[in-house]
Amino acid sequence: PTSAAYILVALLGAPALVNLGVPLLAAHFFVFFFANISAITPPVAISCLVAAKIAGAGFFKTSFIAVRLGLPGFILPFLFVMHPELLGIDSTLGQTLLVAAMALAGVVALNVMLEGHLLRPLGWLERIALAPAALGLLHPSLWASAIGIGLFALVALLQLRAQRAQAGASPGAVNVTAPPSADGRA
Repeated sequence: PTSAAYILVALLGAPALVNLGVPLLAAHFFVFFFANISAITPPVAISCLVAAKIAGAGFFKTSFIAVRLGLPGFILPFLFVMHPELLGIDSTLGQTLLVAAMALAGVVALNVMLEGHLLRPLGWLERIALAPAALGLLHPSLWASAIGIGLFALVALLQLRAQRAQAGASPGAVNVTAPPSADGRA
């Protein structure tokens, strides 16, 4: 159970993090998230066991898919430690919002890379470009975040362009941008 896991790691893990200089609130968020994630990580993965039984799927396959989908949950606790501003610790509202926006964009980039789909299926070059984009957005420096935003925006624009080209080339596509004139010409 999550509450028992949290009590255990709060007693054992949080004091060690505080001794390493992590703010108390960030240390407790760190251990709290990992206590919650224990429900999807093999070999116990109690949530995956129940879901696999309901779906009639294999336990380990379900567990590994849950871990892949939950990967940002493994990264988020480290963000609390690296960016205490995310929790509003010793920061202004603007700093907190900026760090939260970068963290959100990094988590989205990571999930898009792992799932292989944004607006359409990703090519392997797009997936490779999203790895440094996600890392840059999750890194605690402004230049890395700027590079990450640039790479993520580039992939998103390429996806948008390819999606529009595919929609324009599909058979039976109708151009709805300009209505026909009175004499029947566009």
